[in-house]
Amino acid sequence: MSDQPLKIDKVLMRQINEKSNGGFIIFSFGEDGYPVVNSFFEDASKAMALQHYIQNWSIAVDAITLENTVAGMEIQDIQDIEDEMPPTDFDEEDDNPFDDLD
Repeated sequence: MSDQPLKIDKVLMRQINEKSNGGFIIFSFGEDGYPVVNSFFEDASKAMALQHYIQNWSIAVDAITLENTVAGMEIQDIQDIEDEMPPTDFDEEDDNPFDDLD
């Protein structure tokens, strides 16, 4: 059995079309591993509506990915700073370095 996904057959495409209410776009990978786009639209307005939706979805995913990347970098920077700081293990009563400041 091949590790590659099977090509979407016409019967399945017809079934999806029956439930899609005017059109659909399916992104998948072909047997060769390259992306494949299967689509059908009843008219140009449905095609434009889905294209607009995909564009906005892609922008939102990019923004979320950027936010997550920045947050991960900030967490890593904080961890790096904490790892570089000298240890603060001392007994406050006996070894407080600020006692002689009075």
